[in-house]
Amino acid sequence: MKVIKKNQRKTPLFIHKSFKNGKLIAEGGNGTVHKCISKKKIYALKHPKNLAKQHFRELEVLMKISGHPNIIRFYGITQDWDIVLEYAYDGTLHDYLKRNPDINWVKKTRIATDILVGLSYLHDNGIIHRDLHPGNILVNRGVIKISDFGSSKCDDGVNSIDCLGVMAYVDPECDYFPRDKKSDIYSYGVILWEMASGHRPQNHLSPFEDIKNVCVPRKYVGLYKGCVSPRKERLERTEIFRHLNEILDEEFFNEIDSVKATMFTLIGAIMFSLIDVVMFPL
Repeated sequence: MKVIKKNQRKTPLFIHKSFKNGKLIAEGGNGTVHKCISKKKIYALKHPKNLAKQHFRELEVLMKISGHPNIIRFYGITQDWDIVLEYAYDGTLHDYLKRNPDINWVKKTRIATDILVGLSYLHDNGIIHRDLHPGNILVNRGVIKISDFGSSKCDDGVNSIDCLGVMAYVDPECDYFPRDKKSDIYSYGVILWEMASGHRPQNHLSPFEDIKNVCVPRKYVGLYKGCVSPRKERLERTEIFRHLNEILDEEFFNEIDSVKATMFTLIGAIMFSLIDVVMFPL
């Protein structure tokens, strides 16, 4: 395996011909992603439709932040500038939730926490994602991985205003304010709403919008509403972590109580069966 230097950091260079059995797993406006095998290991190979600035922007971000457990792992590039990434066996978060519609609130809260941990790592490294949604969050053997950094930007104080991304997840105030950490928090709040409702949002969410026909913990409702509130009232990540910990504690004990109730019901049924056998033998 050869090595090239970019921004004074060594980056592995994979030979394109070494990848076999390329299977298309995703396609977007900027390129395609294939599942490939090289030396008996499975990778995701991201191929650009053209060498636009988004591709090099993503490569630059990956070189800076790859290595965190909740960020998709970057392995290197090919001689054709394809990006070699970790393969996520469970697919996107959207697909994962669709396949597992009955996961409990403890699991959902842990997923929400892992997303926020990864997002916090980006923000701590001066990166604004700007296109956060369940299609750009992957799940690899149960572990959350934030991916797709083609729209990402360094938080350098430059006041560029744009509304790129999947519109239902984009901060509606981006028409008036630069995309920043608060914009990512809005997108995160919409993801929380989707995880609870089981549906993709059609339009921008209102902080007054409730989830219908689903039993949702009261604190969780307050959390997603706080994330999609107007910028001045929007929750900070320390507050979000506090809310998540409170929800996790509450739902964990609810799960224990539910298990206890089930056990007592089973024990009661067994005891009645034994009494019936003893008092009324065949």
